[in-house]
Amino acid sequence: MLAACLLFPVANAQASDCQLNPIPANQQYYGCACSFYLPTVAGNPTRILLQTQLDGSDPILNRDGRAQPIWGSRSTELLSEAGQQQLHRWRWHNQAINLKVVAAPRCEWGKAGCEVVHYVAQLAIAGNYQQCEWLLQGDCGC
Repeated sequence: MLAACLLFPVANAQASDCQLNPIPANQQYYGCACSFYLPTVAGNPTRILLQTQLDGSDPILNRDGRAQPIWGSRSTELLSEAGQQQLHRWRWHNQAINLKVVAAPRCEWGKAGCEVVHYVAQLAIAGNYQQCEWLLQGDCGC
């Protein structure tokens, strides 16, 4: 009976590795930042799943019900030209977190009226013998 009780939390931990929940609104970055979210459908609000500072530093992701800092961030250049790519590699406990970002701007960055750069991204989280991937959209700006 004791062995079954010890295995139960491990099974739950494995199932939660592939959960991707929004960052609570009161824990999100406001002002200048990069936000990544699932593609939205008309009528559904955007739910931010991952955020970084404009330079890619200080990433946060919802883990255990709250925004958690992800380890291993480095400052990177803000992508502003269509097709430019970056790969961010982070860790959170036993999870490897990779974010591949491709710039898909809708205007010329830095010109009047163009304060936000848009992205398409692929987020992959691997841990506990599972790997999960999501296609995301993103915005960086002020």
